[in-house]
Amino acid sequence: TFADLQRRHIVPIVDLCHFGVPDWIGNFQNTDFPKLFATYAQAFACRFPWVQLYTPVNEMFICATFSAQYGWWNEQLASDRSFVTALKNIVKANVLAMHAIIAVRPDAIFVQSESSEYFHAESPEAIGPAEFLNSKRFLSLDLNYGRRVTSEIYEYLIDNGVTRDEYHFFLRNTLKHNCIMGNDYYQTNEHLVGMSGVPRASGEIFGYAEITRQYHRRYLLPVMHTETNLQQGTAGTEAVYWLWKQWANVLRVRNDGVPIVGFTWYSLTD
Repeated sequence: TFADLQRRHIVPIVDLCHFGVPDWIGNFQNTDFPKLFATYAQAFACRFPWVQLYTPVNEMFICATFSAQYGWWNEQLASDRSFVTALKNIVKANVLAMHAIIAVRPDAIFVQSESSEYFHAESPEAIGPAEFLNSKRFLSLDLNYGRRVTSEIYEYLIDNGVTRDEYHFFLRNTLKHNCIMGNDYYQTNEHLVGMSGVPRASGEIFGYAEITRQYHRRYLLPVMHTETNLQQGTAGTEAVYWLWKQWANVLRVRNDGVPIVGFTWYSLTD
């Protein structure tokens, strides 16, 4: 496959881990996963030294949330401790993989593909829970880019098994200067939060442009819209309209001065 891509002069962005691991690794609770994944990433880079663009681990936050907070995928656990363990292992795997690839290809560029989320408070009583979730949504990228988290999120990490040394690993090993902040946006990326703190889908309220500005202000990196689509409904034109709307949002943030470098239509959905 990669020989044919090279022959056709197609430049791939190589996604090395997309929501799963081999059965013999088990799942994202396995603390051996980061080093094993880094070994795999380096072997891939050695085999295909002409590849420059990588997404080592796709949607780190979503992978940890769906596998270890909601109990849907992989380990099918549903607790803060299992979520933090999964996220810690996934982001460490991503960081170690970037270092392993850089050792082979020093000019490698890493395109994070991460879900861009927002949590809307449904009532004044829900402002606190919504603010916590709006801090938590940045956690995978904060760790990946070596950005210090808020005191509330730091306490959350420590309370759920992260050690000081593990936290400082992320601060010491950032390769942010080799990265493009890719963000994904669907109509399911925005949520309503009630007094209980449990989110539910709100549909599109702010939209891609506003949420992307929030992420860009936080990390100050070039941005790529790395995934979007909408399932066709009975009218048959919904995805077409969504594509037009996403493109309009990309132009809006670009014209506002955010360095947008790419756009991806996730065609599997429609």
